[in-house]
Amino acid sequence: DRAEGGPLRRAAPMELMAALKTQQGHVAEGRALLAQVKQLYEELGDRLLGAKAGLIDHRGPMGEGDFATTEAILRDACDVLAAAGETSWYSTAVAVQASALFELGRLEEAYEATTRSEAAGAADDVVTQSYWRAARAEVLASWGRGDEALALADEAMRMIDATDGLLERGDVCAAVGETHRLLSRANEARDAFMKAIQLYEAKGAVPMVELTRARLASVGA
Repeated sequence: DRAEGGPLRRAAPMELMAALKTQQGHVAEGRALLAQVKQLYEELGDRLLGAKAGLIDHRGPMGEGDFATTEAILRDACDVLAAAGETSWYSTAVAVQASALFELGRLEEAYEATTRSEAAGAADDVVTQSYWRAARAEVLASWGRGDEALALADEAMRMIDATDGLLERGDVCAAVGETHRLLSRANEARDAFMKAIQLYEAKGAVPMVELTRARLASVGA
C-alpha cells in the first residue's frame, strides 16, 4: 500500500493541512485532521509516524493554554519514540514536553525532561539544543538560580537565531521572556515577548500570538 500511495500518500497532505489549520487558529479542525492522519498511520502499522504527528498535534492545545493536554500528547509520543530507540524526533519532543511540564508547575519533572533531551539530542540539532536550554532556563529561574538560567537563555537565543525557523525562534524567545519575567527583569522580558510575537505573526501562528500577548501583558513595570 505504501508503494501504491495508499494511506501514506493520503496522510502526508492531510498532515500538512492539519498543521496549517492549527497554526491559523482552527484548532478543532486541525486536531480532527490529525486524528485521521494517526488512524492512517495505524493502518500502515507505523507507530513512529503516528508519534511524530504528536509534534504537530500538541500545537493546538498549547496555543490555547491547555498544557495538560499538550503534555499528555507529547508524553504518549515520547513513550513510543523512546521504546523504538528513535532519538531525533524524541529529543525534540521531550524538550517540548519539558516546557509543558514547566507550565503545569511540575518543575522537577520538567528539569528531568530537559536532561533526557540533552542526552538524546544530536550536537548539530539546533532546535533540540536550543529548546532544552530554554526550558531548563525557565525551571532554573523558578528556583532562583538566576545566573545559570540567564546563561542558558543566552545560549538558546544565540543558537536558534542562527536558523530561519520563525516558529522555533518564537518558541525560544517566549521561553526566554518568561525566564526574564521570573527573574524580575521586566524590560528584558518585554523585549523577548515582543520579539516572539513578531516571529509568530510572521509565521501566521495565531494562537501563539495570542498566548504570548497575554504573557506580555503580565509583565510588571
